[in-house]
Amino acid sequence: MKLPERPNSDRNMRALVNLNGYVAGYSPPDVSLVTDFYVHTQQTGALAAHHQRVRYILKTWSRDPLVGRYLSLAHPEVECKRYPANGVRSEWVPKKWIRKNSNFVDISIPEAARAWADLTIAEAKHTDCPILFGDNVLHPGMAPKWVSWEDTCHFLGMVKEGVNEQGKLLVVNVAMAPYYATQNEINMLTPVVDGVCFETPFHPRARGNPDKTQRQINAYRTWLAAGKIVVWIAIDKTETPDKYAETRMMAGFAMMVRQPGDSLFLSWAFWRPAQDWFLWPEQMGKPLDDYVFVSDRKLLRRFEHGTMTVDTVARTVEIER
Repeated sequence: MKLPERPNSDRNMRALVNLNGYVAGYSPPDVSLVTDFYVHTQQTGALAAHHQRVRYILKTWSRDPLVGRYLSLAHPEVECKRYPANGVRSEWVPKKWIRKNSNFVDISIPEAARAWADLTIAEAKHTDCPILFGDNVLHPGMAPKWVSWEDTCHFLGMVKEGVNEQGKLLVVNVAMAPYYATQNEINMLTPVVDGVCFETPFHPRARGNPDKTQRQINAYRTWLAAGKIVVWIAIDKTETPDKYAETRMMAGFAMMVRQPGDSLFLSWAFWRPAQDWFLWPEQMGKPLDDYVFVSDRKLLRRFEHGTMTVDTVARTVEIER
């Protein structure tokens, strides 16, 4: 089955992650990508009908965004409080497949990995969403004594094959800071997904360190050059007067990383006001050259309509036109 066309961020870098049914009460944001959309059980008794109504609202937006469906790729759910369900039901998963001292399926067991992939693929059929947004993909560096990266990528490859046959893309939320992943690990992930999402897209330990920053950029360039969707979720846990400083800095960092035609997006909640920095790809025009380090903490890049400098430690972006 033909796969949906991947949106690019040449005009707007904004995406929506974990979109829920309350969006129906807001003005439609200007986005081309919604990684996942669900309805809370307390919103209505007719969950499927409400889900379809809001899906119709999404389709009437000017961009007609690509909308995904959330599903945990790590653990089954005892009680699903969303529609569509946010996990495979636990009664379908034998206890012998659950990893000791956790509720995660042990995909290092070949039989469990194959069956868990089949259950995931079957669950993905229940909606017409063109994206399966798979959560809880763990790199061993984030979870000591976790299954090997080889086992994880083998499992993802089985899921991708199955959902691609349904005409869906597989985009996964990965618990990993790309700067510490080896190039081999990055290369292993590339063919087994259609997109990746990160909640720590530019780890604080990499900022101000050119080598770690470069390795992080190299990881993203590997995936983007391969035509993958890349989504960054900028989580700001610092107490500063500018509560949007982290996301704005990440938008500037994205301008250092991206090339025309790339599918590199930043998450921004539907209830937050639109910001100009998501429109920087269009406003700044095409890059005239690659980024350069002007110091350990600062990157600079020239564009058709100005020069942008990002201070990754102070979390500031300066534009000279």
